[in-house]
Amino acid sequence: MKQQAYFQHPEDDLYQIGFLEGSPFFWPLHFHEMIEILYCVEGSFQYLVGDSSHTVHAGETILVFPGMNHGCINTTPGKTKIHMCLVSTRIYFDLPVDFTTRIPVCPVVRNTEQILYVWNDILRIHAGDPDDLLLPYYIRILLLLLVRCFPLVPRNESYSHKNSVIANHISNYIASHYTENLTLQSVANAVGINRYSVSKIIHTVMKMSFCDVLNNYRLSAAETMLLNTNMKITSIAAGAGFSSLPTFNRIFKEKHAISPHQYRLQHTK
Repeated sequence: MKQQAYFQHPEDDLYQIGFLEGSPFFWPLHFHEMIEILYCVEGSFQYLVGDSSHTVHAGETILVFPGMNHGCINTTPGKTKIHMCLVSTRIYFDLPVDFTTRIPVCPVVRNTEQILYVWNDILRIHAGDPDDLLLPYYIRILLLLLVRCFPLVPRNESYSHKNSVIANHISNYIASHYTENLTLQSVANAVGINRYSVSKIIHTVMKMSFCDVLNNYRLSAAETMLLNTNMKITSIAAGAGFSSLPTFNRIFKEKHAISPHQYRLQHTK
């Protein structure tokens, strides 16, 4: 059972709209060159963006600018429901905000009546026809309303658009192949640059090592299977791409401080 990869970059799409519901759920820290918009309808969730953690409550939207490492690290007990929209550069390239040089001070905003009105129109139109030509225009309006709510500051000077694009390809490849026997060299071969450049870009842009990025995807898939299936833990470890059960148990305990079995019991009572 492979986790649905909402964190992957839909290369040919102007937008991708998703509906997420569960308790709890996690997304691995990931990276892409799209704007990510998440509207918390019910419950709340904790989202890491760059080096900062933000709690998003029901009735709030979080806006993640392109080229920022991010992921869901926790949800509150009980059901959490989220609407999600990933937005391509082809929608926002000419908006009066330079998304490559500036970022929000805080990316979370309480939805105004106008924002909710546009969100509801986007969801209504998408439910009727996901390819409706009106959708990109409504998404642009939503972006404009949101960015007006955020004080913006310059990005870190170390940000490089070129490295960001390469990191996006690396992240996408790992997201699509984390169940395989991936190595730094195999990823380098796939994206067409040498392994030392891959390692440096991962460290510089994603602020992690290659092993950390790979294990984040594998752990997220394992967590999903632990909570949503009756699969044996040995099967979950193999299905998530871990080479052995002891390796899975060790890496899982490093993150959660409890075993996969204890984690399943704790969250499925």
